[in-house]
Amino acid sequence: MQFKRIYVGLAVNCQNLRKIIVIAVFLLLQLSGQSQADSSLPVISSDMVGRYQSMLPHVALLIDTNHQGWNPNGIAASYLPLSRFEKRGKIPSQLVSADFYLKFSFHNKEAVAKTYSLYPGTMVDKMKLYFSNDGGKNYSSYPLANYSSGFIQFTAPPSQTTVYVLQLTYFKINFNNLNPSLIDINNIELFKNELFRTQNDRRTVGFVFSGMLFMLMLITLLNFIITRRIEFLYSTLYALCMSVVIFF
Repeated sequence: MQFKRIYVGLAVNCQNLRKIIVIAVFLLLQLSGQSQADSSLPVISSDMVGRYQSMLPHVALLIDTNHQGWNPNGIAASYLPLSRFEKRGKIPSQLVSADFYLKFSFHNKEAVAKTYSLYPGTMVDKMKLYFSNDGGKNYSSYPLANYSSGFIQFTAPPSQTTVYVLQLTYFKINFNNLNPSLIDINNIELFKNELFRTQNDRRTVGFVFSGMLFMLMLITLLNFIITRRIEFLYSTLYALCMSVVIFF
């Protein structure tokens, strides 16, 4: 009996120790994530761009769901690396109406000013660009030209590092994403061709797959109506659920 009590006591202690270890690991991960969020991301330099360059490793993200307006001093600690935002490929419906802020630093190594195009992602409704030449202490609004095509242009001053904050507002649809790229102004058409070709390929695959699911639902539903066998109804419901999961 005493041995059984000792065994039960050890089991309880091991269980409590396991809980403590899990909590400790969780706290360490949280602190690690916070330190990574607070640390500065690598600066994009003019010699890195080439024809065009993905900005993913260099951009910090802030999502303002309450539409509080942009305050560089009040919300600076809330930025997270864009690479940690897992929903950037398809922004969830509950976040579509939010304001997105992308923060990055660009260093122009050239002795002359350089003009670039910035592509933030698909289905962007409105954009505002802010810049700071003193390391992010004071920001000014950058005058933007027509951005109806989804691209904006800015000119980086020579031999200087500039901090930019891009504010985005998306159309309220389910086909938008967050995939910022920086394009040399002389290669904008090349980037558009590559972008639209990729989108067309994905759209074609989506149409083919949706057609296959529709045919599967139609055939199994007809078989159920003719034979009244319940397994065909299950197959129809399965194809319907797959369609909901994939397309919604």
